[in-house]
Amino acid sequence: MIVSHEHRFIFMKTTKTAGTSVELFLSRIAGEDAIVTPVEPVEAGHEPRNYRGPRIYNPLPALLADPDQARALARHPRRKFGFYRSYRNHTPAWLARARLGRKVWNSYFKFCFERNPWDKAVSRYWWSVQGMSNRPTLDEFVIRGHARLKSDWPIYGFGDRISVDRVGRYEHLVDDLTSILGEIGVSKEVELPRAKSTQRRRDETVGFSPEAADRIGAIFHREVAAFGYECPRDLLLPGPGAGQRSPIGTG
Repeated sequence: MIVSHEHRFIFMKTTKTAGTSVELFLSRIAGEDAIVTPVEPVEAGHEPRNYRGPRIYNPLPALLADPDQARALARHPRRKFGFYRSYRNHTPAWLARARLGRKVWNSYFKFCFERNPWDKAVSRYWWSVQGMSNRPTLDEFVIRGHARLKSDWPIYGFGDRISVDRVGRYEHLVDDLTSILGEIGVSKEVELPRAKSTQRRRDETVGFSPEAADRIGAIFHREVAAFGYECPRDLLLPGPGAGQRSPIGTG
């Protein structure tokens, strides 16, 4: 997450959308007084700053905005209280608004990026199975609990409503980011550094069984409805053999 007071923008960082690369780029133009959250693993050239909250912090407004988080705080008070005191990499929209205040939230230009959910799940799969000697199939990853697939909608939405001014697409990332910079009055050529990249196996491709594809559609149902995403045909394995490693897919 980045909040630039100099350029009056808020970048809400979603997962598996080249968010760290975008964050590295934006952090260099955001200004010294910007809020820039840390990334893990640490990336060279990234300078987190101003992300720690006050020593004395009242989390009540944020908790009232999200009863589920209030219950989580009751279960893990020490861990969760630290969460409320600081800005985090993937801060949800409701908490960002509570921490920044409605005046800043409403007046700054807010944006993020989103990605086809099925492609995002494949990216998450390859990231998660790196180094595994006995890794699950994609179906096992999606259906049997190996994956903790979670919608990024709360990062940029309130309820069923998109709460940011612009949702760029991962599929044309550089063009959309260039357009966004123009909207906020920043003249800067977009050159994104490579960060946290996943090394996909080029000798093996994967695909979804219909059951796994439907599960992805259910998890990300709001993204599907809002942006018209569909499971790419080359990622869908019909009929017998679904869930097995197959030559069909993107690699």
